[in-house]
Amino acid sequence: MKNERANSNAGKKKTHSPSMEENVTWDTTAALNELKNWSDEDKKINWSQVARQYNIPGKNRGQVLKEFARKNGLDTYALDGLAENRRTRAKKLKMPGNEISMPCTSTTQMVKEKWAADIEDGTYSIGIDCAPKEMTVVTCRDGEVVEQPVTIYSRKVPMNEIRQRLLKNQEKYMRLQTDEQVDALSKDEAIKFLKQNQEHQFADMEITELRVKVKALQRNRHLVMWHDHGTILGQGYIFITVKVIYDTSVFFRKDEYSLNSTLNLQGTIEKPEVHVIGIASSSHEDQAALIPERVSCLRTLNSPIMTTAGIPINDTVRFFAGDGPARNFERGVQQGGTIRHLKIYAKLS
Repeated sequence: MKNERANSNAGKKKTHSPSMEENVTWDTTAALNELKNWSDEDKKINWSQVARQYNIPGKNRGQVLKEFARKNGLDTYALDGLAENRRTRAKKLKMPGNEISMPCTSTTQMVKEKWAADIEDGTYSIGIDCAPKEMTVVTCRDGEVVEQPVTIYSRKVPMNEIRQRLLKNQEKYMRLQTDEQVDALSKDEAIKFLKQNQEHQFADMEITELRVKVKALQRNRHLVMWHDHGTILGQGYIFITVKVIYDTSVFFRKDEYSLNSTLNLQGTIEKPEVHVIGIASSSHEDQAALIPERVSCLRTLNSPIMTTAGIPINDTVRFFAGDGPARNFERGVQQGGTIRHLKIYAKLS
């Protein structure tokens, strides 16, 4: 009997407001009119205090009045001053027995809609089609093997788009002195800056030449290319990224930026960006198919990009990071054989 009674009451919500059949001893009409005309926006309502004015009995008189207002169509969130910060509770998945609730996973449709919105507003960039490749898709239809030719494309994020995104994220860490600020440097200040950045070929330079050298150092970033191959579900892919080298002549040092910050400044600066991703094996033919696309992007480096203050920033691709086969391909040297190329290992700190 006890279990049956518990099951019959399961899921019922506790109510505080009086029903029409009950004998109500307080003026519900006057209370409802006051709540409808509540206009003091700067003061949150005190439900218990208002309930005392109308002689609502019980220790939970505030809850009684609040639920009464809600049942009569009033927005109690607005009366509480929570209308702007109202938070919808996340949907929960009830487990057997209702003792445990788990978060519900997003549906496929919700994920697709979120991705589409992020791509539309520029949060993520999927790039443009490049390097078409003919492939054959094999399917089984009605018990028969069907081969269908298809054209697939790699995806490339243009280099100029990557440069602009990197500049937007890194601008607050860059020195970025205007022409007027550099022209105001004295000879001693310019020499001090050059010495701090391991530049020593300025003994016979005039002040004008020193200022030009300072500008060149502060406004030239060095980009690093990296690529490698991987396999997903038996299909080979090539992945190419671009990042900026942390250079103290361009970016602040840790002690210059903030002594109290726990930010990994070099790690933040050298965070890579996706440049190209596509279906390709490790063969020279597949890698060479991307060369025209990469060269077209490299040619855009001749044009500087502008900061928000109108300072031109030049980018130079001078380094490549990757494993042995990738370095061999980038340098165009012989792989294997009796004459091997030299590998130079360097560690930047």
